[in-house]
Amino acid sequence: ARLEKEKKLRRVFTQNIDGLEEVAGISKSKVVYCHGKLNTVTCTGKCRKQYPSSEIQNQIEQKLVPCCTCGGVLKPDVTFFGEPLHKHVKKSINQDRDVADLLLVIGTSLKVKPMSDLVS
Repeated sequence: ARLEKEKKLRRVFTQNIDGLEEVAGISKSKVVYCHGKLNTVTCTGKCRKQYPSSEIQNQIEQKLVPCCTCGGVLKPDVTFFGEPLHKHVKKSINQDRDVADLLLVIGTSLKVKPMSDLVS
């Protein structure tokens, strides 16, 4: 958050899904959640309606599959293994790669694509 206040932060790319970057004070607009975030779920059915995760907490605790009013299954808004990342992740990487003066890599080996593309 301090780097953002000092106008030295272009963007934070995170593979975490807990949203702690925002809790730490980084603006939502500066964070790219590469694997999504657990705070919302989206209907996989026809309506594609999005809900706060808190609305399905009781169903999860009862070990029920959370369903939408349209009958579709509610899926956490995270990228599961084998699913492609959202297009905005690659777009942000491409926008930032050639203009960043410094890349800080913390807590990852950057050995798995597509995040390893940050340094290629």
